[in-house]
Amino acid sequence: MILWTTYELNKTIDIWSDKIFHFVDKVTSSPAFPAAVTLILFAISCWAISYFSRK
Repeated sequence: MILWTTYELNKTIDIWSDKIFHFVDKVTSSPAFPAAVTLILFAISCWAISYFSRK
């Protein structure tokens, strides 16, 4: 019984993994996506450094 439940859970995780992979592959295939993410992370980092370095 436990093995069957584990098998079903593994099958469900594989299906969702494939769906997520195909969605992310469509979004990240453009070089603009990593550039935008890098700029957003840089802006958040600069804000955090200036915010937490105040006295």
